[in-house]
Amino acid sequence: MWRSNPLLFIAYLALILLFVIGLVFLLVWWIKNKNTTLIITDKRTILQQGLLSRYTNEVMHAHIRNIQVQQSIMERFFNTGTIKLTSSTVKSEIITRDSQTSRFRFTA
Repeated sequence: MWRSNPLLFIAYLALILLFVIGLVFLLVWWIKNKNTTLIITDKRTILQQGLLSRYTNEVMHAHIRNIQVQQSIMERFFNTGTIKLTSSTVKSEIITRDSQTSRFRFTA
Protein backbone atom coordinates (compact mmCIF):
# COMPACT_ATOMS: atom_id res chain seq x y z
CA MET A 1 0.00 0.00 0.00
CA TRP A 2 2.79 2.40 0.90
CA ARG A 3 4.70 1.81 -2.32
CA SER A 4 1.71 1.98 -4.65
CA ASN A 5 0.33 5.28 -3.31
CA PRO A 6 2.17 6.87 -0.37
CA LEU A 7 0.06 10.05 -0.24
CA LEU A 8 -3.18 8.11 -0.02
CA PHE A 9 -1.65 5.86 2.65
CA ILE A 10 -0.66 8.93 4.73
CA ALA A 11 -4.14 10.43 4.23
CA TYR A 12 -5.78 7.23 5.49
CA LEU A 13 -3.49 7.14 8.53
CA ALA A 14 -4.36 10.78 9.29
CA LEU A 15 -8.08 10.01 9.05
CA ILE A 16 -7.70 7.08 11.44
CA LEU A 17 -5.77 9.28 13.88
CA LEU A 18 -8.40 12.04 13.69
CA PHE A 19 -11.14 9.48 14.26
CA VAL A 20 -9.43 8.15 17.40
CA ILE A 21 -8.83 11.68 18.72
CA GLY A 22 -12.49 12.52 18.05
CA LEU A 23 -13.62 9.44 19.96
CA VAL A 24 -11.47 10.44 22.95
CA PHE A 25 -12.99 13.94 22.99
CA LEU A 26 -16.51 12.49 22.75
CA LEU A 27 -15.78 10.10 25.62
CA VAL A 28 -14.49 12.91 27.86
CA TRP A 29 -17.54 15.05 27.01
CA TRP A 30 -19.92 12.14 27.70
CA ILE A 31 -18.32 11.42 31.11
CA LYS A 32 -18.52 15.11 32.04
CA ASN A 33 -22.19 15.24 31.03
CA LYS A 34 -23.07 12.10 32.97
CA ASN A 35 -21.53 13.55 36.13
CA THR A 36 -23.37 16.88 36.10
CA THR A 37 -26.62 17.23 38.04
CA LEU A 38 -28.86 20.27 38.40
CA ILE A 39 -31.13 19.96 41.44
CA ILE A 40 -34.03 22.39 41.73
CA THR A 41 -35.90 22.45 45.04
CA ASP A 42 -38.56 24.83 46.27
CA LYS A 43 -35.93 26.93 48.08
CA ARG A 44 -32.68 26.61 46.13
CA THR A 45 -30.94 25.48 42.94
CA ILE A 46 -27.88 23.23 43.25
CA LEU A 47 -25.35 22.43 40.54
CA GLN A 48 -23.13 19.39 41.16
CA GLN A 49 -20.28 18.46 38.83
CA GLY A 50 -17.40 16.01 38.93
CA LEU A 51 -16.44 12.36 38.90
CA LEU A 52 -13.32 12.09 41.07
CA SER A 53 -13.57 15.53 42.65
CA ARG A 54 -16.87 17.23 43.38
CA TYR A 55 -17.87 20.84 42.62
CA THR A 56 -21.13 22.05 44.19
CA ASN A 57 -22.73 25.46 43.83
CA GLU A 58 -25.97 26.48 45.53
CA VAL A 59 -28.11 29.57 44.99
CA MET A 60 -31.09 30.32 47.21
CA HIS A 61 -34.16 31.30 45.18
CA ALA A 62 -34.78 34.29 47.45
CA HIS A 63 -31.35 35.65 46.50
CA ILE A 64 -31.65 35.27 42.70
CA ARG A 65 -31.49 38.67 41.01
CA ASN A 66 -31.01 37.70 37.36
CA ILE A 67 -31.82 34.72 35.13
CA GLN A 68 -30.34 34.47 31.62
CA VAL A 69 -31.15 31.82 29.04
CA GLN A 70 -29.09 31.75 25.84
CA GLN A 71 -29.78 29.59 22.79
CA SER A 72 -28.29 29.69 19.32
CA ILE A 73 -30.23 28.44 16.32
CA MET A 74 -28.63 24.99 16.56
CA GLU A 75 -29.21 24.87 20.33
CA ARG A 76 -32.89 25.63 19.77
CA PHE A 77 -33.05 22.81 17.23
CA PHE A 78 -31.52 20.31 19.69
CA ASN A 79 -33.40 21.75 22.70
CA THR A 80 -30.26 22.73 24.61
CA GLY A 81 -28.89 26.02 25.86
CA THR A 82 -27.13 27.91 28.63
CA ILE A 83 -28.85 28.87 31.88
CA LYS A 84 -27.21 31.49 34.08
CA LEU A 85 -28.55 32.28 37.56
CA THR A 86 -27.01 35.24 39.36
CA SER A 87 -27.65 36.07 42.99
CA SER A 88 -27.15 39.27 44.92
CA THR A 89 -23.59 38.28 45.79
CA VAL A 90 -20.94 38.26 43.08
CA LYS A 91 -19.55 34.83 43.99
CA SER A 92 -22.84 32.93 43.87
CA GLU A 93 -23.54 32.13 40.24
CA ILE A 94 -24.70 28.98 38.46
CA ILE A 95 -23.94 28.50 34.77
CA THR A 96 -24.89 25.26 33.09
CA ARG A 97 -25.22 24.03 29.52
CA ASP A 98 -27.82 21.32 29.49
CA SER A 99 -30.71 19.71 27.68
CA GLN A 100 -33.79 17.72 28.53
CA THR A 101 -31.82 14.50 28.28
CA SER A 102 -29.42 15.53 31.04
CA ARG A 103 -29.89 14.73 34.68
CA PHE A 104 -32.29 17.16 36.34
CA ARG A 105 -33.81 16.45 39.72
CA PHE A 106 -36.79 18.43 40.98
CA THR A 107 -37.62 18.13 44.66
CA ALA A 108 -40.31 19.81 46.70
